[in-house]
Amino acid sequence: MNSKTILKGIMLFNENINEELHRIAKLGLQKNYNSELHEKITRYLKDGVVLVYSPGLLFEDNHESKPIGTNSILTDGVWAWSDILSYYFENYNLKLSEEFINHIIQNDFIVPKLSNNELRNLSLL
Repeated sequence: MNSKTILKGIMLFNENINEELHRIAKLGLQKNYNSELHEKITRYLKDGVVLVYSPGLLFEDNHESKPIGTNSILTDGVWAWSDILSYYFENYNLKLSEEFINHIIQNDFIVPKLSNNELRNLSLL
């Protein structure tokens, strides 16, 4: 029997994830990254492998803006994050944990390819 790999997560379990990320962004919990690092981290967040698919679109301002993403959960096999995290990081410089940033850098800003079997062996809990 295969053992499950428990993923580290960023803002996954709040049913109101969009409102929570928007609130945090507006509070100013931001970090200034140099533009090259910011761009590479944003790309990494967008390139995550879909772990949990949710088709509904999310909007930053209650449908008054263009869609910013979905409620899907992305992963790189070690960490998991909300699909919309890339939007808030890119547009508000949302501060990410140093552990997660270091992990992204160690992966040379490239999300590893994950097989279907590897994805089946991942767990959020």
